[in-house]
Amino acid sequence: MMTAAAETIWLETDPFNADEPLLPLVAASYPLKPPKEWFTPPEMLRATPLQVLPNGRVYGHIAPWTARHTGLPGNVRPPRSRHNYAFFRTGQLETAEGDMVPVGQITLAGGHAPITADADRAVAHYDDTRSAFADVNAGEDRHGIWVAGALRPDVTDSQLRAIRAAVPSGDWRPINGGHELIAICQVNSPGFPVPRAEALVAGGQLQAIVAAGAQDMFAVRMLDAFLPYLDDTALTAAIDARVDTALRREHLRARMRR
Repeated sequence: MMTAAAETIWLETDPFNADEPLLPLVAASYPLKPPKEWFTPPEMLRATPLQVLPNGRVYGHIAPWTARHTGLPGNVRPPRSRHNYAFFRTGQLETAEGDMVPVGQITLAGGHAPITADADRAVAHYDDTRSAFADVNAGEDRHGIWVAGALRPDVTDSQLRAIRAAVPSGDWRPINGGHELIAICQVNSPGFPVPRAEALVAGGQLQAIVAAGAQDMFAVRMLDAFLPYLDDTALTAAIDARVDTALRREHLRARMRR
């Protein structure tokens, strides 16, 4: 049993959703036919790590445009799709409203296909449907490549723990003169990582938001006072400037710790 002095790190669902409670995720009964709105991401004011909500909704970014690939030499950035992610969204799912939406899957087992594999052999690597834990839509916004969808109904406690402990990583292959996303799998070290904010909770009370998340929360509180006087363009620019400053500071701290 946790004592009042014990400290626990809880992951925040989204640093910009200040009103949302900080809740641990537990396995539940996830819907067989999720709401259609789950397959369109909520407005995200920055690159957002994959969120798995208690009701089974999944959304976030798998690669920010600003990220450089950690495992490849040079300045390798996430590829943009020329075909609206058609080579990833090859399946369909029926929603609670009775509509069919195109989806791809996020897999938990097996890791990435070999880098030497062509597109057909890479797709075959991910063909085991038992390894899929979420069905998601995919697209692009000004922050990066997003996914949005739902956990599968049969996700277990053990799988949920593994899902939360890992991070999504895309697999892009040469198709029709460009690189197209064909699969997403959970890994320990992604090529295009998305920083995740953390909150320190002691004795059941929120003590602090650390890293970039603290800067984001401060920005939201400051901007709230000026919202009536800012148009959308000015608000976006102000938030971006604050987040960019926070990320630069965090990168500087990381270099100094090496």
